[in-house]
Amino acid sequence: MPQRIVRCSKCNEMYCSTTCYQQAMNNYHFTLCQSNENQEKDQLIRHITDLWRSVHPPPETTSISLVLKIMAMLKQTDNRLALLQELQKFSQGVQSENQQFYHKLLRKEFETQVEQLRHALEQFNEQYMQLAEFKWFLTSNGFRQLLALLGRNQQGVGTSSLALWVKNCEALSEPQQATAAAAAPATSEVSQFIDAIYTKIDDVSGEFIDCEGSGLFKLQSCLNHSCDANAEIQYLHNNSTLSVVTTRLISNNEEITINYLSECDRNRSRHSRQKLLQENYLFLCQCNRCTSESAEPDETSEEESENDMEED
Repeated sequence: MPQRIVRCSKCNEMYCSTTCYQQAMNNYHFTLCQSNENQEKDQLIRHITDLWRSVHPPPETTSISLVLKIMAMLKQTDNRLALLQELQKFSQGVQSENQQFYHKLLRKEFETQVEQLRHALEQFNEQYMQLAEFKWFLTSNGFRQLLALLGRNQQGVGTSSLALWVKNCEALSEPQQATAAAAAPATSEVSQFIDAIYTKIDDVSGEFIDCEGSGLFKLQSCLNHSCDANAEIQYLHNNSTLSVVTTRLISNNEEITINYLSECDRNRSRHSRQKLLQENYLFLCQCNRCTSESAEPDETSEEESENDMEED
């Protein structure tokens, strides 16, 4: 039986199944549910989300939602100390060990917005959470550590209900070899129908067709980066369950690595890749690919420079 979408009866937040809804309710949603029973609390949550959008380029809400969920989990758990200890295992330095690189969220141009965000979360804690154990993270230094923890460790969660449906359609329409000729017209019709759907969706939502989120994964966060990685992150079950999948044969005793950069940044020049890694993860990459490209000039191509200007 296919699982049905479930809505929270109070706030209409959607969940992929009854099990998912119950887990969310038990872990954090009971605290964060915007049911209009406390409009001041709901308004403060929306204010915090809006502040985060003003800090984070491009605007998104999954990261700040993660902070709110961590606070709510601390509120609802029976063992706050154990949860905090797990949280503190993630890398959270605001600058590299040699103090050369600072995380991009802590740049001078974001100081005012970051302080406003910290104050709003502090207010949220005092009025609705009362988490003495979380107060340090809401001090000026602690909040910088919290932002760095998110920036350096969180993994994007991307699934696509449409892509799963298309995959199932293609599986149903794949002809057996014996009937390939007879089934070809039907297969063509399915492909044309799918193409038409993608075109219509593109008119409405553009490239934003995935279900996107963000999470902290203990084991995945232990994987180091390489610009020539031998594994990648996939969501094979079309939910938040993360899988590390190899992309080539891995030798005995060879380290398993993933690429921290987004798909569109992986083919950029060595200089551009290292700049992104320094800003987001606070290290200078010395993987085999970067080493082999060390003779390249430390400059950005014209196309990449235009992208950097747009990001700034």
